[in-house]
Amino acid sequence: MIKRFTTFSLALCLFAITGFSQQRIMNPIPDRVATKVLPTVDISPRAVMDTLVPPSWLLECGEDAVSFTIDGNWGFIGGTNEFQDLAKAQRFTFDEVSPVNVTEAWVFFAEAGIVGDADVTVKIYSANASGAPDVLLGTSDPVKPNNFVLDDQFAFPTSFSFGTPALVEVTDFFVSVDFSDSYNNATDTLSIFMSNADCGSGDDSYELFGTGDWHPISDGDVSWGLDSDFWILPILEFEDPSSTTDAFAAKNGLQIFPARPNPAFERVDLPYELSKGSKVTIEVYSADGRLIQRLDKGQLGPGSHVENYAVNKLPAGSYVYGIITEEARIMSRFVVNH
Repeated sequence: MIKRFTTFSLALCLFAITGFSQQRIMNPIPDRVATKVLPTVDISPRAVMDTLVPPSWLLECGEDAVSFTIDGNWGFIGGTNEFQDLAKAQRFTFDEVSPVNVTEAWVFFAEAGIVGDADVTVKIYSANASGAPDVLLGTSDPVKPNNFVLDDQFAFPTSFSFGTPALVEVTDFFVSVDFSDSYNNATDTLSIFMSNADCGSGDDSYELFGTGDWHPISDGDVSWGLDSDFWILPILEFEDPSSTTDAFAAKNGLQIFPARPNPAFERVDLPYELSKGSKVTIEVYSADGRLIQRLDKGQLGPGSHVENYAVNKLPAGSYVYGIITEEARIMSRFVVNH
């Protein structure tokens, strides 16, 4: 059965799929059944922080958060199931990046019916020459499933904090959700939201088998033959937060710079730069992902741009904004302090 809700706006995509050990090859693969389809919720942090998103968030097909189960089998494609998948990982890529620390990650869970007291963690990996997860760069503090943020109408993130930030000095890296500890209980069920089937690149979405091998979910021989993204987001803290000239990140012709002043009182400048002309949209959200305002800036030419955004009527607190072009989306945060 498929649950459908009217779209809430946004395109935040993260797709997960199952995998297991040396016996994980299945032919034919069981039918995939969408158990839940929710509108997306766009969130991401800031105050010198920045969030990357999967490529499918820019596609029309990426407007839904989807949870899949395996027809006739126990469990979820995007989480634990009878095949004993151990982890799901999403690759993120910058065109340019200075050394950054991953201080937090957001995971959008669809289900968390785990019985017991399992620990779930997020791990950061570099990518090897073949594009798979390689060297472990850091591990988050554990979160218990009963602390996951779940909702019947919207997809909201669960935050995983890194007591010791993971230093990333490469343009390609993975953010992985490790739920291997959940197999201590035979009735464990856990599911991460995904993008729709054939919405995204399964070459960027990996699962960990019991043998210790990683394989992309696009591999139909040992995985699911899907082209989708996991709904997993890294939050990056840059080494020089005081800089107003160095971009947080560059992605497909878009660069964003630190919001200023931050904290803001009356207004906040949101600077960004385009390497070529593009339609631009700016979105502002509350810290829990609810849309406050969407600004359609229309077609803008290449060069530097600044959105001077009024915050004098906003309550004090943290707010998320996104700069969105036709080829990139970068999210960050500013703080209002009256």
